[in-house]
Amino acid sequence: MGKKPHNPAELVPPDNLGAEAVSRAAAVFEKNPRLLATLDAYHRGYGSLADATRKAFQGPPYVPEGFSVNQFGQILLAIADRIHRGEIQIPDELRRKFREFYSG
Repeated sequence: MGKKPHNPAELVPPDNLGAEAVSRAAAVFEKNPRLLATLDAYHRGYGSLADATRKAFQGPPYVPEGFSVNQFGQILLAIADRIHRGEIQIPDELRRKFREFYSG
């Protein structure tokens, strides 16, 4: 376990996209196992959200075309919140595959 788990619900920025749009976009990004592992590690207190995006996309903090930083942050926090609430289960196998995300 990390130092202090993040509770994404406490960090959600102002809702500029709308809950439905965030949910639709999150459903697409949730299919990325590397992203799920980094957000799970973030939720468990291993690094910041910026660290998670660097690890997930293997480079500088990444914002997909068509999204503002705030909008993409909302999407990532929505996914992290679903992990936190147990709506998205992270299998131990995924944690083992990306174990480097769970240290530090």
